[in-house]
Amino acid sequence: VLQWVSDMYNDMAYKQGSYPILTEQDTEDYVGVLLDYAYYSEDIQLSSDRMSKLIETYQYELGQMTFAELMSEYPVAQLSFAIGYEDGEEYTYPMVEEIYIGATVYSDGTTFEYNRSESGYKIYPSCKQTIALLEEYGAKFVNEIPVEDIVSIRIEDYTREVMDNDGYYTKVVELEYKLEDDEQAKIAEVFSAIKPNQLVNVLFDTNRREENIDVRVTYEYDNKEFGKNCSFLKGRIPASVLADLEAAAKELN
Repeated sequence: VLQWVSDMYNDMAYKQGSYPILTEQDTEDYVGVLLDYAYYSEDIQLSSDRMSKLIETYQYELGQMTFAELMSEYPVAQLSFAIGYEDGEEYTYPMVEEIYIGATVYSDGTTFEYNRSESGYKIYPSCKQTIALLEEYGAKFVNEIPVEDIVSIRIEDYTREVMDNDGYYTKVVELEYKLEDDEQAKIAEVFSAIKPNQLVNVLFDTNRREENIDVRVTYEYDNKEFGKNCSFLKGRIPASVLADLEAAAKELN
């Protein structure tokens, strides 16, 4: 089955159907990019020349990416393109996954207003030229946060079945590790074994993450508190967490 899927993915016609950006020609209204990293995001305003070079580079590298690379790499960012927005002007685009109006006010007082379009594309480590260009344009590609900025990690395990009078049903086993409870070592261990869902839920997800175990990370960034839904990477659940889940499951019985 994997060989069949590999042959399908490596076919350019399939890729062009799956990734509309590969055949996108109407990009003169594209004014910047929006990058969603693991735990924060940023937008970058681009000139038309820089945008054209970026799209051409990404189109080439995404088109050349093989199924083997797709299955062996985790994305480093999620890429969306920004379309210039003018108040009162209505934009409609075919095959748009998501459009919303956003705005960023820069330190010099200027405002960057845009619609998000052509959204949800992944940037993989193999896209070296795309990453280098984006870094040249100001992208930071920071996908880690200090452990001391993590407020808590909550784990919900839906894999346990407990006998009820009416038959089997699933009961949620819950754990929560909090920085304030002096569980920094446990939090660091869990944090090294997870990735945010937007970077692991990829095309042809072949169980490279643990199913039915949800992880919610609450953290502080820029003096604000955020939450992120994550998953354990396949086979990476720490032994101490498995032991804690087993103990919590016994308490449910």
